[in-house]
Amino acid sequence: MPIPYMWSKRKSARHIYNIIEAHTKDRKEDLLVDLFTGWFAISEIFIQEGWKTINNDKNKYVMALLEKILEWLPDNIYDWVSRDKFYDVINNPDNYEDWYVWFIQCVWSFGSTQTNYMYWKNIEYIKRIANDFVVNKNIDKIIKDIIPKKYIEWILKQDTIWKRRMALKKVANMLFNKFNKIYKKEYKIYKKIMDNPLWKEYALIFTKWLKSTWITNKEINKLTNSNMWWHYLTQASQPAIPTPEMMDLIKKSNKIKNIPQNIYDLVYDDDYIIKLKKEMIINLLNNKDIIKKLDIIDILENIERIQNLNNLENIQRLERLLSIKVNKQNILSINKWSYNEVEIPKNAVVYCDPPYAWTAEYAEWWFNHEEFWEYIRKLSRTNKVFISEYTAPDDFKVIYRFPQKSSLSGWNQSHNNQPDECLFVYNW
Repeated sequence: MPIPYMWSKRKSARHIYNIIEAHTKDRKEDLLVDLFTGWFAISEIFIQEGWKTINNDKNKYVMALLEKILEWLPDNIYDWVSRDKFYDVINNPDNYEDWYVWFIQCVWSFGSTQTNYMYWKNIEYIKRIANDFVVNKNIDKIIKDIIPKKYIEWILKQDTIWKRRMALKKVANMLFNKFNKIYKKEYKIYKKIMDNPLWKEYALIFTKWLKSTWITNKEINKLTNSNMWWHYLTQASQPAIPTPEMMDLIKKSNKIKNIPQNIYDLVYDDDYIIKLKKEMIINLLNNKDIIKKLDIIDILENIERIQNLNNLENIQRLERLLSIKVNKQNILSINKWSYNEVEIPKNAVVYCDPPYAWTAEYAEWWFNHEEFWEYIRKLSRTNKVFISEYTAPDDFKVIYRFPQKSSLSGWNQSHNNQPDECLFVYNW
């Protein structure tokens, strides 16, 4: 998928509409053909402005969810989706309805990858508890233990999910600041250890064992579709312990016949890892009793970040799309074809947001950029065509440039200096 795929186009959608509208004053009708509809960001604006649209995207899951939204969204969309359920949907999409596959990918995946679960394992449980409290008003023991009753009652009086979410954030923030003021120095040490991978000495134990299996760097890269062998197989770089998902791929090698218990625990046993980390903290602080207090502060901080219940954020964005149901008669068709299979009316304005060159491609299909640009050249003889891209062939010109700064960070990635996205047209 182009990065970022799902939501960022909304930031520039209004600008894109204004530019296209200004460049098509002589159009005979308000009809947009959106050849790579994606998450409907562009078409939504055009429909709001009274245009009709023909929508297409080869990603059948995206279009199935769009069709579902136009029909109805089931009441259980707020139900918590576990890590296991997420990966089952990702790995076995044929077992689920098409719309639900994309719902899981766009609501419950980290960033724009659509392949990684939204929450780290060490915070998943508290996010689930907070989600259940905000959505279903269920009060887990952890909530009762750390939040005074009067505040719980005040939160539950809020009449919407979004109000309860912000009320819980406000209370947790107040309590967090209170406790953190007392244990600020100790909590800083706690966070440094708990939020980072096991220290080098433990990673080296894994590296030494993996080298003893005689697995090669090429095998690891091929099995994991990554270049992580440098961390798993050599001490020259920063040694690392793979995630359980990554280890599941590595152990497909016929060179790995048995995994020693200590190695298995380092990779798969979260409780074992947490125990090791807390032992480090106790030794550093020389205080056995303080760990419970620091655990409470950590829970409060994670609850305080309730605005980062990203699954609720994404569902709220989905619900905004429900507004297009009012004008759904303006959507003339929803197609799941290749862009060059769509029948385009002669007077239609065409907008294209293809997989960007030099970025990740659509997972489902390989995209030939040269063929695409040649198609646009021919189409431009009969229609006005606008293309969002970072770069284009020399015979295309930029009519607008959007400075980009991605907010996606995490999973050891940071995208703070993306090239400018441009709106291109063929030199008419």
